[in-house]
Amino acid sequence: REMGDAGVRLYTFVVNIAGGTYRHTRPSWVAPDVWDYTDLDARAAAVLSGDPDAMLMPRFYISAPQWWLEKHPEEVMVLHDGATKYAVEEMGLVTGVQYPSLGSTKWREAMAVALRNVIDHIENSDYADRVFGYQLSGLATEEWYHWGRSSSQMNDYSLPMTLAFRDWLRQRYGSVEKLRESWADSTLEFDVVQIPTKQERLGNRRAMFRDPVREMNVIDFYSFYNEIIPDTIDYLAGVVKEATGGKKVVGAFYAFMFEFGGDPQ
Repeated sequence: REMGDAGVRLYTFVVNIAGGTYRHTRPSWVAPDVWDYTDLDARAAAVLSGDPDAMLMPRFYISAPQWWLEKHPEEVMVLHDGATKYAVEEMGLVTGVQYPSLGSTKWREAMAVALRNVIDHIENSDYADRVFGYQLSGLATEEWYHWGRSSSQMNDYSLPMTLAFRDWLRQRYGSVEKLRESWADSTLEFDVVQIPTKQERLGNRRAMFRDPVREMNVIDFYSFYNEIIPDTIDYLAGVVKEATGGKKVVGAFYAFMFEFGGDPQ
């Protein structure tokens, strides 16, 4: 109400559309065929009760319902030590739960279903004409940092992430001969490439740069590791644009450059 009195007309609020570890609102997708938009509708109503002229941009937190991960264990993120659950809580991490692999196409498709359902609900609600766009938030702190960015347990060693890395390498190099030359390994094949070990990823912590002669696998991995996030955002943003006929804006928090001192994690 005070913001409206001051002339503000654009508002955003967070809603959890797909479960996971985000606990500020109840998830919308509570079971395979069960949806609950109580928190979403209540937050929209609260803003509009304070400012009837408000224009809304709901912010969707995207993760994965635990029931979905239990149903699809092969799509779960795997840590460097083989665990699928973090041992220490830090920077948005929750222990005792699982996280989806960003390399999983099944997970992306499931989140597309969640987005389409929640947008369909909003676009057919009594506040539909007050919604001008949608924001996509995810991973750690809603800002699309990798889960476990500062954890001693590194991700993601799952099969979906490994396959995604191999596909990325195929697109980058085009031929196995070029991959072999870059990685200085005359016997290498795309189908045997593995994600670098934790120790390889740590490398020489006193060095400013990686050595491309000895560490090209790590250089390539971290390029892939950092490209998969905007690629995921782009995919989900495309879902929003399609679901709204291109008539609503869409965006995300992303690309914080300086506060981490060049840490590729």
